[in-house]
Amino acid sequence: MASINISVVILTARRREQLQECLTSLERQTRKDFEIVLVDNAPCGDTDEIVRQSPLQINHIKNPKPGSYAESRNLGVREAKGEFVAFLDDDCSADPAWLEHLLEPAESADAVGGMVLPLRELPFPSWWNGELNWLLGLSVPGLIGNQGGSAHYPQTANMLVRRDVLLVEKFQEIGGGFDQRKSLQYTGREDVELWRRLRLAGRRCVIAPRAAVYHDIPPERLEPKAMQQRAFNDGLAFWRREKKMAYCDWAIMDIASFLPELAAAIHRGKSLKNAWQSLLPWRARQAGFLYGYARAGFAPLRYIQITAKILFKGARYTADLLKRPSRKIYVALKKPAWERQRMPIKPERVLIAACGFLGDMALLAPVLDALRRSLPDAKLTLLSHPNGKILFAESGLVDDTVVCPSMAQLGAKESGRRLDALLRNKIFDAVIAPYYHNAPPAPVFIGAGAPVATFDSDVGLPRRLWYDMARRRIRKNFEAHEILNLARLTREVGLTEKPKPYRFAIPDEAQKNADELLAKVGLESVRLILLHVGGGYPEKMWLLKNWMRLASMIQKEFGVPPVFIGDKSARPALENALRAQTAHAVNLCGKTGIWELAAIISRAEILATADSGPKHLAMALGTPTITLYGPTNERRWGAFWDADKHTAIRALPADLTPEELLGLPCDHAMRRISPERVMEALQMMIGNKQS
Repeated sequence: MASINISVVILTARRREQLQECLTSLERQTRKDFEIVLVDNAPCGDTDEIVRQSPLQINHIKNPKPGSYAESRNLGVREAKGEFVAFLDDDCSADPAWLEHLLEPAESADAVGGMVLPLRELPFPSWWNGELNWLLGLSVPGLIGNQGGSAHYPQTANMLVRRDVLLVEKFQEIGGGFDQRKSLQYTGREDVELWRRLRLAGRRCVIAPRAAVYHDIPPERLEPKAMQQRAFNDGLAFWRREKKMAYCDWAIMDIASFLPELAAAIHRGKSLKNAWQSLLPWRARQAGFLYGYARAGFAPLRYIQITAKILFKGARYTADLLKRPSRKIYVALKKPAWERQRMPIKPERVLIAACGFLGDMALLAPVLDALRRSLPDAKLTLLSHPNGKILFAESGLVDDTVVCPSMAQLGAKESGRRLDALLRNKIFDAVIAPYYHNAPPAPVFIGAGAPVATFDSDVGLPRRLWYDMARRRIRKNFEAHEILNLARLTREVGLTEKPKPYRFAIPDEAQKNADELLAKVGLESVRLILLHVGGGYPEKMWLLKNWMRLASMIQKEFGVPPVFIGDKSARPALENALRAQTAHAVNLCGKTGIWELAAIISRAEILATADSGPKHLAMALGTPTITLYGPTNERRWGAFWDADKHTAIRALPADLTPEELLGLPCDHAMRRISPERVMEALQMMIGNKQS
């Protein structure tokens, strides 16, 4: 007998024919190192006979007190002997290579999900949308796309999890049972809750699209009333399992948008019946969630609150829908004539509107260098905040720099008037706008006198109107590195050369000032290990106590005081923390300008930081980094060159969705990173560098 590596847990309850087909499909598996744990929630002679006749190794557990789906699965896990536990429903038949394909990614993953497909052709109605497949117990199309496993979850009809993980992260038990048919329907979603919990715990959860099982779906499940009831039950189970108060507003908004979306669907050519049937199931699901919420408190008051919010949000949603055609009319009337012209193939005067952060400027540098090489005779003007002028005014990459008046400080009207005056006498053939934070759009998108190219999103523009005003909108690829996105946009104004690493030249005076500052604190001739405590946004910040813990470990391990860098806003809290700290560290937060900071970073042995501007500056200067990633993605914001010199640390997946993070602290992903893990990376990188 083959050794057991996999335990296949199957729940069953009086489904003789389907169970027989399920077991027959397992006899055909290409892998033979598995056992079956059959949890029987309605023991009877038929099941006993099937087990006796099967050649498979079956541990038949007759559940004396039929529990819920979660309780029965946990029982199966406890009885399992394999390193991995695979879940299969008794009304599913597995593809012959099912276990083989589930195991392929399992060696480096904690949980693997596969596809659940229909066993036979189903009479789908004309209005059916594949995104509704979850109502039938089938996989949605998105499970095999980029959002598979994040926005779209697998089901326990086809899932494999390490047994040691399941003994810690058990299926959530909330009552109900197979002997209580009504309550059983309200205790589903145990697979969704487990998968979400695994992801939020930092477990690696992946999708194996070739691992397929085939679900025997009864045709009556496609009846609209049956689907609406299943959707309602799913929403109620969601409330009973997770009780996310913050999700109430989402559910209310979905219900409030029903009538406006129905009208929009009819306007697009759908019949009333088809539009109604396709939109109703999700609203029934959200109604189930709100029903659970209302019944958990003083129901009459909560029903009144829900109704009032639905009416209010419905009115707002309708108003937003009406704005869209109004915006198109406004753009058609206001869009300048030059915005209807083609972008010139080889412009002679280009405005680069890059009002971004320090990190944005560092990322832009190699693209500006490539544009300079592509258009050596063109006049390039950079519009940016002061950080751009500081970095590029003497670089030779641009011919002119214009500092954008701050909209936050001056207000939209005054900053717009001042920027309009700064650009009034300048002539441009083309404009690109990669970043536009805290800047008035009208002087560039209307007043610059040239066609504008920008991204379709994530630029920083205050209203969708300004994206529509652009002559060209380039789709931003959030899975690609930002430098590649910038290069794609810059091709609109003549970029032909490939970006290559660009090293900032630090001015002599800034280098002298940095040396004097380091000498003042006794660090002129010692190794520098820098810690940057900023991050720009709260969700990217690491807790100060973690930085303090890391600083203590660095001093103990390497015998040198770590040096904290950051802006002046971080200095007071850091000073207070250092006074209470026994370990010695140096606080240079707020004591440097951009070039002095660059000089110190260029001298450092390594920089540990959150995803921030100084990190991008360090990468541009060739200084090794350890970056702590929370909500941002290192594929987009990590090292583009010299990747071996830079380490990315994350505790949670980069693709956590807003729904998954709902109700959690904004810095939840950063809190999951421990100082010990960062210290391990520091030891490894410094050790490798020395060797």
